[in-house]
Amino acid sequence: DDTTLCLLETFPRNAGHTIVMVKAHYDDISQLDSEAMLNIYPVIHRTIDALKTHFHAEKVYLCTMCDGKKNHLHYQLIPRYEDDAIRGSRLFTKERLQMVDYDDDVIALKQLMK
Repeated sequence: DDTTLCLLETFPRNAGHTIVMVKAHYDDISQLDSEAMLNIYPVIHRTIDALKTHFHAEKVYLCTMCDGKKNHLHYQLIPRYEDDAIRGSRLFTKERLQMVDYDDDVIALKQLMK
């Protein structure tokens, strides 16, 4: 929409690894005002629901990221699956998978997020 951008990570840590970015520039989550938070969290929630449904994820982990003035504040959503050996915060540092082509998944996720 006008305030956020969602995209599937090309080199994911797990299938369905998604980036949710705030289009306006913020150096850090502490700079988000109430309106920005009210706009982003429903998008995150819909994205998590869609990832759990489409990819059959057991849980979806959320982490905020921003590497300073040249980078946009973004949220990483990493699905966790029942058979994952790596759990908890270690999932955020798990080695990345090979490049994934998500063309069919994008279509399904867009439908789920409407």
